Amino acid sequence: MSRSSSLVVVSDLAGAGKSSALNSLEDLGYYCVDNLPPALMSKFADLCEKAGGTVERAAIRVVSFAFRSRLPKNTDLVFDVRFLSEGRAYLTLAFGCAGGRHRSVAISAPVAQDLEGMGCGVTLSHRELVREAEKQATAEETR
Repeated sequence: MSRSSSLVVVSDLAGAGKSSALNSLEDLGYYCVDNLPPALMSKFADLCEKAGGTVERAAIRVVSFAFRSRLPKNTDLVFDVRFLSEGRAYLTLAFGCAGGRHRSVAISAPVAQDLEGMGCGVTLSHRELVREAEKQATAEETR
């Protein structure tokens, strides 16, 4: 699988988990630079581009929070890391959309495939599709 180059910026306050995020990105094959002075960011992006990669500029907001205080406003993606202290041996990634049958399926399937390609043990399920199939089976049985 070839991956186009991209520039990902991880930024937040001290203690928010940036180093852990960078470690995870490195595990996924990204080249990471920690504590790059802001004055050098555009120069670094230029160097990445000259090295043959394409650079897409996007603002990424990384926020740590407590679930008891609700989700931060305008949150698009949440990683529930409470499992780390529970001794669980698995992580659940959940992708949701309005109906659970189109966008979430279209995104979850390739993510699962990519994770399997990296050697992760992955179980993929589509809850709403299963529920819909169960409903249809029940309806057919009552006929």
